[in-house]
Amino acid sequence: MIMEAGSSAHIAEIAEETLSRAIGDFFESAAMHTLFESDWTRSLAEDAASHKTICTGLNSIGSELTAPQAATGMMIAAHLRIVLVTILRASGVDEVAMATHGNNAHYLQRFRQLLEAGFRAHHPVGYYARELGITHDRLHAICMRELGKTPKSLIAERLAREAALGLERSTLSVKQLSYSLGFKDPAHFSNFFRRMTGLTPGRFRRLTVSSNPEPEEFSPPNFADWP
Repeated sequence: MIMEAGSSAHIAEIAEETLSRAIGDFFESAAMHTLFESDWTRSLAEDAASHKTICTGLNSIGSELTAPQAATGMMIAAHLRIVLVTILRASGVDEVAMATHGNNAHYLQRFRQLLEAGFRAHHPVGYYARELGITHDRLHAICMRELGKTPKSLIAERLAREAALGLERSTLSVKQLSYSLGFKDPAHFSNFFRRMTGLTPGRFRRLTVSSNPEPEEFSPPNFADWP
């Protein structure tokens, strides 16, 4: 952030769960993650509409925090989403995408966008390569070069991340969650989740929602490429 001397500002800390709910699970969500992981500046001096929308959203969030009401968490996430989307639009993300067209970073971002929109469909790597207009081998090479992981691993990690969030934050049964994530049966889901985390879905849920201290050997999964 670049500010003129004498300016005032507010610094807010956003809980990971609130940020995750605000960003959501949309086609543009991956672009938003990528944008906020990078360094960039954009003046709103000539964009009064965006400036007003962002200020209104932040003030509304402040009001909810000062005087909580029913469904305050949902309201904060809604206002935060408006703020984030406004920033995304003001950032000129489309210009950035055009400027980097053909680069590895562009293909990786598009892959993440496609995966974000369709990970529940369990598409194979070849599907994403075709959608990107590149070969399976090139997509594999890009992911390995940029992230040190195969496309197949990234697909599995995105699905496992959603499963972990569902087990921790939703009231769906393991069976219901497995179907919502596109698995044909709960047994397949349980085997997949155990392979990815080392824990069965039931045990993972008990450990993450329990008020008791976690055993030393338990470490929540960290899917760093899907913040």
